[in-house]
Amino acid sequence: MEQDLDAMTGVGNYEGSRLSLNTVSLNGNADIEERDGEYITLGGYFRKRLTAEQKKGEKPEEVKLGNSIKVIMLKIRRALQERDGERLARWTSEHDGVDDIVELRSAYDKEVEVGSARRLREKYGNLRTVQNVYGLLLDGTKEPESVKIQIKGAALGSEAKADDVPTFYQYVSSFGKNADGEKEHLRQFATVLSAVKEKGKTGKAYFTINFTRGEQLAADMQAVADAALRDIHGKIVAQDQARSARIKAMKATPEVVAEGNAEPEADEAASDYPAEDINPDDIPF
Repeated sequence: MEQDLDAMTGVGNYEGSRLSLNTVSLNGNADIEERDGEYITLGGYFRKRLTAEQKKGEKPEEVKLGNSIKVIMLKIRRALQERDGERLARWTSEHDGVDDIVELRSAYDKEVEVGSARRLREKYGNLRTVQNVYGLLLDGTKEPESVKIQIKGAALGSEAKADDVPTFYQYVSSFGKNADGEKEHLRQFATVLSAVKEKGKTGKAYFTINFTRGEQLAADMQAVADAALRDIHGKIVAQDQARSARIKAMKATPEVVAEGNAEPEADEAASDYPAEDINPDDIPF
């Protein structure tokens, strides 16, 4: 295809490679608060943070999406992050596998540590996995919106999970072959995310995500999804190449610690991990 040939030239790596998307996540806070004589559950809904146009130092505007949303999952990546009370303490750059070389930044200093995700996870035992799912948000009222959906905590695994509530990994692995023997792909179906309540080992209640397969995409919607995937993938590749070049410029080895910028990059914004989320110590990882 002409588009694939254009991508092979590498020109796109330097033209519009910045990937700035709004971020979707679940507010898992199941605490109840009295307001004006009414008892309000503080969480249990999905929210979209308008991080695409967020200005440095400003908290992004938040839009409530309800307790259920429909999306098309296109590309899955991972990152590691550690919370210190209500703030993000350490975080890595996005990556695809545990042996990828990543940058680890810290809120405690401006050093950037470089190493494999596996080694850094072993060194800093409180780092936890966050799955970043790039996809399309469908609300039925306008064109599908490319967003980054964060999946973390009990949605990745929990002993408290009901039998009919799959983990993220179980859901992704459920796509096999259909009745005709044809391979099914996650990107060919809508996915419904809904908030469900669980109670952890400590007795603390929280909301997590239930994943339900929706309808297979019609041809016109599949074309939209495929185009979005190509765009997202191309920009992620460019970002990874830029990061790799930066690491080489630092003359970094997997054990190097260098002076750097402790602020998150565009693809790993600290504002994605809000203070009002439940404490990760209260849920099983």
